Amino acid sequence: GESASAQLFDLLAVHWGAVKAYDKATFEASKSAKDNSVTLLTENARAIAQFLGNANPHLPEDAVFGLLAAHGAHHVTQIDQIKARQFEKEAETWAAMRKHMLVIADSIAEALAKQFPEKFARS
Repeated sequence: GESASAQLFDLLAVHWGAVKAYDKATFEASKSAKDNSVTLLTENARAIAQFLGNANPHLPEDAVFGLLAAHGAHHVTQIDQIKARQFEKEAETWAAMRKHMLVIADSIAEALAKQFPEKFARS
């Protein structure tokens, strides 16, 4: 419903905010701000996993958290690589991240198809 949609949007906004904060902290060379951003990113991954796990019985919270934690780690790695001017490595990380995002999307789509088989039935 609309309330759940707004809640998910808010959770995703926190994800982006944490990534943005990590980026800023990296380029300002603030270790404590970087650490705080990673903590926020991890806590937010847990909150999103809990939200999705509660919304769909086919999305186990721990499995979703693992997927989202890996996604957050990709962001952190990319930012660190860009800061270090390791552009070839960052391109490899981006390629891996894109593939991993497809795994996340496929996992959610599969869970939705299991939760609502009548909406995803092939004719």
